[in-house]
Amino acid sequence: MDKGLGVAHLSHTQVGSLDSGELWQPEESSSIPMLNTSKESPCTSKESPCQFSTASRMPKGDKFYDNPDSEEDVQSFSSMASMLRQYLSAPSPDSTSHGYMIHTESILKIAEGIRNPEMPEKTVGDEVAQTKVQANNSMVFVWDLDETLIIFQTLSNGQYAKLFSGFKDPWEGTMLGHRWEQLILEVCDDYFFYKQVEDWNEPNLMALQDYDDGIDLKSYDFDHDNLGLIPDATNKRKLAYRHRFVRHLYSKGLEKLLNHEQMMEWQLLYKATDRYTDGWLSAGRQMLQECERANNVGEDGLSGLAQAMGKLEMPEDGHRLASEGNCNILVTSSTLIPSLVKCLLFRLDPYFHPSNIYSSREVGKLQCFRWIYERLSIVKPVKFCVIGDGIDESEAAQMLAWPFVKISTGPYSCHRLPSLSMDILHHTVTVGYELSNKV
Repeated sequence: MDKGLGVAHLSHTQVGSLDSGELWQPEESSSIPMLNTSKESPCTSKESPCQFSTASRMPKGDKFYDNPDSEEDVQSFSSMASMLRQYLSAPSPDSTSHGYMIHTESILKIAEGIRNPEMPEKTVGDEVAQTKVQANNSMVFVWDLDETLIIFQTLSNGQYAKLFSGFKDPWEGTMLGHRWEQLILEVCDDYFFYKQVEDWNEPNLMALQDYDDGIDLKSYDFDHDNLGLIPDATNKRKLAYRHRFVRHLYSKGLEKLLNHEQMMEWQLLYKATDRYTDGWLSAGRQMLQECERANNVGEDGLSGLAQAMGKLEMPEDGHRLASEGNCNILVTSSTLIPSLVKCLLFRLDPYFHPSNIYSSREVGKLQCFRWIYERLSIVKPVKFCVIGDGIDESEAAQMLAWPFVKISTGPYSCHRLPSLSMDILHHTVTVGYELSNKV
C-alpha cells in the first residue's frame, strides 16, 4: 500500500491528500493504450495455501508442486487438503485481509478434487498438467511498492514497531522513516526536476512520448524553458523532455549522481533499515531477481520479456522482441517521480525498467493493470500475478481475474515477504488461471 504518508505525494509544504486533484484522463495521442473490456470476471485465486510461516513453509522442490503421477504424490495432495482445513479453522492474525477466505476455499476444492473418480478418462497427471505453469510460459509479476517490497510508510508513522508489541524500538523506526523521507525529497529536487514537475503527475514516463520531438537534450536549458501548468501541447512537450531525461538518469544509477555525503547517508540508511526490518529489503530484491530469472534467456541477466518491455519504449525496436522470460512491473499509488527515486534508493532499479513503473494515483490501479495487459498483448500471451498488501491491488486483480498474493508486515503473519518463494508464485498462478478458466 502506498497511500497517505510523506512521499506518497511528497510536497515541500505539506503531505498531500490522496483525494486531491481530478482524475487524469488520457489524451487520444497518449502512448499508453486503453484496454476495452466489456466483461470483467472476478478473480477466484489468491495466495498459495502453503504460505504458513517461514518455519513451516514447504521447501523448494517439494512434491507439493510437482506433477502427481504416483500414489505418494496423490497422498501429498490429500495432505494439502488436510493442512488447508486446519489453516482455515485457525484464527489468523491477518483474518481481515480482503477476499482471503474465498480464495483459499477455492484452492481447497481444487486440492480435494484432483483425483475425482467421477471425472472419466482423466488421470491425476492429466488434471495437474492442464493447470501447471510450464517453464516456457512467461509470467508478468505486478508489484506494489510500500509495505510490499519495502517497509517505508509504517516506519514513519510508528505502525511497524507497534506490530511487534515492544520488541522493536518505535523511536528508531520513526527516525529511519523520516530520514528516508528527507533523502528521497532531496534526491527528487536535486536531480529529477521535482520542484518543476511537482504539480504534474503522469501515470508513466512514456505517457507523453508522442509530444517528444526527439531533440538533443545535452545542451537543453531545463531551468529557463518556462514549463507551465496549463496542459497544452507546448508544456506537454517540455514535460516529455524531462521524462526522457529522467529515464536516462534512472538508467545511469545513483552512484553517478549523488555526492559523497549523500552516498554515505544512503548506504548507512539502507543497512540500518534492512537490519531493523529483519532483512525485508534484501528479501524483496532477492524475490525480484528470482522472478525475473526464472525463465531467463538473456545473456545480460534480464529475461526475454523484460528486455522486450524495455525495448518497447523505442518504436523502432518494438518488433525485435525476445520470446521467453518473466518480467517485473511496479504499480504504486505514490506519485511518479518520487516512486522512481524510491526504486533507486531502495536498490530496486535493476529489476524495474523505468518504463515499467506506473503511478496509479490519478487513474487507479485497475486502469494501470489494463494498460499493462494491452501493452503486453503485442508481445506474446503471458500470465499475470499481482503481489501487494492493499485492497486496491487486490480488487483490481479480482476484476481482471489475475491471481493475487497477499503480503503482510505483521511478525506472526503467514504472508510476510521473506516467506515468499517462486514455488508459491508458480502455484498461485497455476491455481488462479485454472479457476478463472472454469468461471
